[in-house]
Amino acid sequence: MTESKSTLPSTALDSAIKKAQDQAAKRAATPVSGGDATPPVATEQAPTPVSTHRVVVAGTEKALPPDLLALGLTRDFTPMPVDRLTMVVLGLSGSGKTTLVSSIPRAVVATFHPGAAGHVIAPRAHHLSPGQHISTWAQWVRFRDALLSHPPTNGPFDYVVIDTLDEWFDIVCQGVVEWWNKTYRVSSASKVSDFDELGQKGWVLVADWMIGDLVKLQSAGFGWIGTGHLKEKEITVGDGRDKHTQTVVRPVLSSSCIGPIRRVACLSGTLRIESTRVQFRDVPNPVDPTKTIRTTVTLDAPVRSFFLDIMADETGREQKQRLRYMPPSIELPVVDSWKRVSAEYAAAVEKGRKEHDSIIAERRSSEQQ
Repeated sequence: MTESKSTLPSTALDSAIKKAQDQAAKRAATPVSGGDATPPVATEQAPTPVSTHRVVVAGTEKALPPDLLALGLTRDFTPMPVDRLTMVVLGLSGSGKTTLVSSIPRAVVATFHPGAAGHVIAPRAHHLSPGQHISTWAQWVRFRDALLSHPPTNGPFDYVVIDTLDEWFDIVCQGVVEWWNKTYRVSSASKVSDFDELGQKGWVLVADWMIGDLVKLQSAGFGWIGTGHLKEKEITVGDGRDKHTQTVVRPVLSSSCIGPIRRVACLSGTLRIESTRVQFRDVPNPVDPTKTIRTTVTLDAPVRSFFLDIMADETGREQKQRLRYMPPSIELPVVDSWKRVSAEYAAAVEKGRKEHDSIIAERRSSEQQ
């Protein structure tokens, strides 16, 4: 029988024995408490990652802790990308709401009455076929969940259009009533206003459900556009001899619903139409044929122009400016009008980016001096 030998070379074996003896001696020299308790063996820890994002505190730069950095904190200029833009567009009937949203590439339009969006010639967006419109809460849930299963990362759509928000509101009311009757079985409510137990909270629930679904779509990577009807209404103002009626324009959807939706959107605009029989034309200058002069021409039939007012609501009041350099009013072509809106938005973002970078560069230069 042959004596078994170590597979380690003698030098390696001696080194291993020496290392074990040194570790035993080190453990013996370490004071411990608690009887035979042995101190925990220190494990080598990976170095703490250093953040590249820095924040100035009292004149000195300190890196954000990793746990705070993981929250997504930043001081960068981060407007919503144009393919994830969220927007509310209001307008009177015939002002071009459906025409505008039908021109959005890679968009799907949720419609809530037969034939909606079917009249638009050469649309870029998909819409529901006649007879396939959404008329019940169950149909909306099916439509929404189908889209959520195909997010923009691997699906055919970037945008979801709700055309219109006030018609969608009626569908969500159905869902709230069904949920209330099924959950509480207190009363057989047929509409939200029947909720004596909830009172005004019923309308708050509807608004919460609407915003909740918009947030779900946005969290999945979709941009969303919501259209809404405006209506003209006669109101009486003043008193005594100054008492008179005037026409005002208001959203069909109640302020308790349209207000919160407008606030969570990146942009909010109002469509309007201007009709005129006068048109400006450039004609040759009779004195200097190399130049032109602008003159007015009266047309036989009025010409309609479409405008999207970004910085004002339906009453003309100026609203909060969400994106600097966004023009207050955009004239829209009849065909491919979304292309104009997205181009103006991209230009505003680019101008904002340049201003941001310029200010940051000046700030760093002054801090280094």
